[in-house]
Amino acid sequence: MVAGLLLALVLGAPPGAGAEGPAPGADPLAVLGLTLPKERKPAPDFRLEALEGGEVALSDQAGRWVLVNFWATWCKPCVKELPALDRLSRDYGGRGLTVLAVNVDRGRRRNVAAYAERLGLTLPVLIDAGGDARSDYEVRALPTTYLIGPDGRITGRILGDAPWDDADHRAAFDRLLGEGPSGPAPEPQSQGETP
Repeated sequence: MVAGLLLALVLGAPPGAGAEGPAPGADPLAVLGLTLPKERKPAPDFRLEALEGGEVALSDQAGRWVLVNFWATWCKPCVKELPALDRLSRDYGGRGLTVLAVNVDRGRRRNVAAYAERLGLTLPVLIDAGGDARSDYEVRALPTTYLIGPDGRITGRILGDAPWDDADHRAAFDRLLGEGPSGPAPEPQSQGETP
């Protein structure tokens, strides 16, 4: 265990994710590598056009955990992590997790559609052409992903890409959704910097 913690510190892995995976009962938010807010504020609502047609509002997801991923077609780390987010969406969508991929390209819908088709994405791809959602979430770097709790409040965020569907992340989502070996998910605690 000590070796795993030292390895995590040296390699920069999130606490609780040692070489042998997260410790049983590890805080899922720490395993996910989230920066937690000092105070859990309500997530800004948005209503965006979906690439497949229609509109999707964050408020439509009340009662579910929601990952809101901000990305662009020109952002290589963004495009790299989209397939993992898509697998997470397919595997956990029926278990209480919604993944929304908010594209911030401006006026390049055809490019966004081509990327989504090439990657075989099935998760909702939303178009934030005007940048309002990006501005409301103070997105300064891409990718940026927010985790929003079932209560509609921001639980945390990650700047940069993440291995969303690796074994450690899946174990964390299992626990977060109350399906892990340790029973119900813990209540998120506020700490750290404000996302």
